[in-house]
This record gives sequence, structure tokens and C-alpha cells, in this order.
Amino acid sequence: MIAVNPSDLSPTAQGRIEEILTTSFPPEELAPVDWLMQSCADGHRRLLVDDPIEPDALMLLVDVDPKVRYLEYFAVHASKRNRGRGSAALRALVGLDTTLDGYIFEVDAPGAGTDADDNRFRERRLGFYQRNGASRSELSALEIPATTEDDSSVTLHMWPMWLPVRSVAAPNRDASVALYEIVLIESYLLSGDQARETLGMALAHPRGIDPVNDL
Repeated sequence: MIAVNPSDLSPTAQGRIEEILTTSFPPEELAPVDWLMQSCADGHRRLLVDDPIEPDALMLLVDVDPKVRYLEYFAVHASKRNRGRGSAALRALVGLDTTLDGYIFEVDAPGAGTDADDNRFRERRLGFYQRNGASRSELSALEIPATTEDDSSVTLHMWPMWLPVRSVAAPNRDASVALYEIVLIESYLLSGDQARETLGMALAHPRGIDPVNDL
């Protein structure tokens, strides 16, 4: 994976990145692409691609700690999936900066999907990350408020995950709370009060008991 500035890419490559993002994430999970790219150009985020000419895989990273980065978005073009591109991209990410402890990110919580097919897809995605070295963090499920395209409110049920770079333990609960307060404000665009409320709900449940599955 190669770190790039979006402003240095061709219009074709920029369009490819927008296509990957908008076809890989539902609107309620995706910040405006123009805003994300400007944030990368300004140095507030890092954009990684497998090929700056014709990207097939991309990652957006946010620095949340000197030793931990947040994997905000990771996607592979629909035409290139199930070919090992995702696993190769994760291996490249882990080897990119060996001074880090690791990366935090989320997956959609299994069991919280809209139907059986959605839940099977969530299980497959979780299994993909686990096969590539990731594990659940010390936090329970996060119930994150979000807004859909028609401005209706939804709740995203997410499992925080940990992808280590070195042989170090995942951040403990207190450290995870501090990291995710930054994530919820900077990535999910919650207010400070909303972020603290979301984290308070996660802390109220042991990791083995997820609010969405404990109704």
C-alpha cells in the first residue's frame, strides 16, 4: 500500500476511489467523499492505495495516538474481491510502520443485520479480519448514532477490533475509551457529549454481552 495525496492523483484515479468508497459503504457509514479527500490533502488523514494509477484497494487512516492508528475505511473494488487483495492489503498495512503497536477499527456487529443474508455477510467479514490477525478489543459493542441520506436517524451496531503490528496486547478498556472518544468525534462526527454517552453504554456491558444481542 502506498501513501498518496489525493490532489496528486489523476481525475480517473480520484473517480475510482470515489466509486470504491460509495459502492462499499452504506451512506450512513460514509462521510462525504469530497470532505474525506480534502482532509487527506490537508494532512488530517492518510490515504493509502495499492496502485496510484488505477486503485483497486484503499485505506483511510487517522492518527489517534503516537502508537495507534485508526483504520477508518478499508475497501477493495467490487470487481477485484475474493482474489486475496484484501489480505495482501492488510499484510502491507501491518508492515508499513513497524514502530506502531497496531490499528483499531470496527466491523458491523454479527447478529445486528437487517436479515439473515446481512448477518452471514457480517460473519464472513469478521472471519476475514480474524484470519488476518485481528481480534476484538476490550470494548463491548458500540451503538453509534448516525444519519441516513433522508436525514432519518439510525444506530450503527459495531464491534471494535484490534490489529497488532507488534507482539503487544490490545489497549485496555481505559485506553480504548480514550482512543474511541477521538474516533467518535473525528470520524463519526459526534459531539463530545454523544461520544461519551456512546462509550458509557459500551462500558456498561461486559465484552461478552453485546447490547444488540442482549434485548
